[in-house]
Amino acid sequence: ADPSLKHQSMLLVYGSLSGATTQEKISLLTEKNNFHHIFIHKSQNPRAESVENLEFLFVDQGVDPEKLSRFISWNIVLERAQAMHSVVLVCGSLYTVGELRGKLLEIASDHLIPNF
Repeated sequence: ADPSLKHQSMLLVYGSLSGATTQEKISLLTEKNNFHHIFIHKSQNPRAESVENLEFLFVDQGVDPEKLSRFISWNIVLERAQAMHSVVLVCGSLYTVGELRGKLLEIASDHLIPNF
């Protein structure tokens, strides 16, 4: 992890394929990070883990259910990030990252290119 982000407020956008390691990945993400909010994404891949199961796994790791929402649009994520002065971390399956990267690049915002 980037040490400059250690004390930075962070939002997480997460999606995963179904698999035996999904719970372990969520555990690793949540054990040292106190995300202010987590957006759950389900990719278009037929093997994508359901939003409901991902929510269950995050709650099982001690995440407050009030901190969880379904990913609907980048505008919602960006509004929350700006309001909280937060960094947005996108991770999980390559399908999630790829789909969201495409959506993010469609947004007309500033002249800076996202750092992937």
